[in-house]
Amino acid sequence: FIHSLAQIAIDKQGMGEDTLCTVMVVFAIATVVVGVFFFCLGHFKLGNAVYFFPRYVIVGCIGGIGVFVTQTGMEVSTDIPWKWTTEVANKYIGNDVWPLWALSIASSSSSTLYSTSCPAG
Repeated sequence: FIHSLAQIAIDKQGMGEDTLCTVMVVFAIATVVVGVFFFCLGHFKLGNAVYFFPRYVIVGCIGGIGVFVTQTGMEVSTDIPWKWTTEVANKYIGNDVWPLWALSIASSSSSTLYSTSCPAG
């Protein structure tokens, strides 16, 4: 999400402090709006509204979020824009991106090992 916001701001304003400020303000506003929305749902006891949606719709939305997160992770990890083509898929397994994959996997693995080996609290 923030990656998309940042790219839009960079396209409109270019690189620099103004773009960073724009992205941070937009992200802060979005966070506050979502917080107010969820507060209102809880305050007015509207949590049961989720039961009006069929289960397969919710599962599909969660699956779509998973695809989006996976795409974004691949773009950020390799700096290769995502497209549904075999040419781009071959770039993701090319020799020049293996060090990037190794770094991403090592970082993820070490944080997982650290979080499971340290007691909570």
